Amino acid sequence: MQLSGMTNGIYRISEWIMRFAYLNILWLVFTLMGAIVFGIMPATTSVFVVVRKWIRGEPEIPIFQNFWGNYRKSFAKTNLIGVVLFVIGFIIYIDFVYLTASHGFHSIALLLAFIVTCFFYLLLLMYIFPIFVHYDLKIPQYFKYALLFGLTNVTGTIIMVGVLFAMCFIVWAFPAILPFFSVSLVAIVFMWAANLGFVKVLKSAENDSNLNK
Repeated sequence: MQLSGMTNGIYRISEWIMRFAYLNILWLVFTLMGAIVFGIMPATTSVFVVVRKWIRGEPEIPIFQNFWGNYRKSFAKTNLIGVVLFVIGFIIYIDFVYLTASHGFHSIALLLAFIVTCFFYLLLLMYIFPIFVHYDLKIPQYFKYALLFGLTNVTGTIIMVGVLFAMCFIVWAFPAILPFFSVSLVAIVFMWAANLGFVKVLKSAENDSNLNK
């Protein structure tokens, strides 16, 4: 009986390993299909669509159908968001180049402003995908809510940052895992951490509704 339970546990672990690897490979293939530039945003949101369903108790969903369906449906919208993120990132890069060439007291103030800007940009990058797959909003609202959740969901944000740094270190130490587990593992942790904030908002809304009755 104990052996049967152990065998079943090993099988379940192997099954999840295969799911994460398959999802990560789909992300890589469809990112390349979009010539990277146009593929990375819809491919990444498609990963988050799948892991969100896993978190919500749907482990047996058809991965490819859900991935491909979202990839097609969100292609234009996610690429518009990607353009905005790229422009912001490019401006931050220009600021960085300017800072490296600056000297004197005024550059310290600029450095602090640069650090704060990078912090907000990191919040955008971490939350924009969970927000996108969880809410149906207009494009400017995704940026607004990404920052709002990033600042208020403190526990989730700390978890995300920790996982991001840990995954960067793991990929640097073991680059062979990059095509198989990097994005899918980060995505499920990010989605789970962001969901902490989503649940809090839902409970708050329910409490307000009960008070108003």
